[in-house]
Amino acid sequence: MSSQSTVRLLILAAFLAIAAWALLRIPTAQERAQAKIGSFEDCVAAGNAVMESYPAQCRTSDGRLFVQQVPPQQPDGTAVQKCITAGCSKELCVEESAGDQVSICIYKAEYACYKNATCERQQNGQCGWTQTEALQSCLKNPPPLDQNAEPLPQ
Repeated sequence: MSSQSTVRLLILAAFLAIAAWALLRIPTAQERAQAKIGSFEDCVAAGNAVMESYPAQCRTSDGRLFVQQVPPQQPDGTAVQKCITAGCSKELCVEESAGDQVSICIYKAEYACYKNATCERQQNGQCGWTQTEALQSCLKNPPPLDQNAEPLPQ
């Protein structure tokens, strides 16, 4: 065998080895589907194993773990509702289940203070405005009413 034939065989073998390596690196349809999984719900829908734990967990075939998001619950087992703003001037902080509660629709200067305040569940378990220094300071000395007046909805 001549040296030229040997070189050709080596080049052909190298080419075949690179082609085989490239083919093995192409992801399968299942691998592509697994790569698209981004949540617990996606993981379950793709048919992956769900572990019987609390909260439930789902592991993909490539080893990623997704944990089911469970809403917080009250001691009696009912879901904790989130807090929302309500009232004509969004001056009320209430449970989401209370719906869009209506206030007397008289605008007061201190209502401007609630625009930048946080409506959330307080330590007592009730919805309310978080009493930050900024909110307390604003409520003690609210901006002038004429700067905050908003037209009433028609």
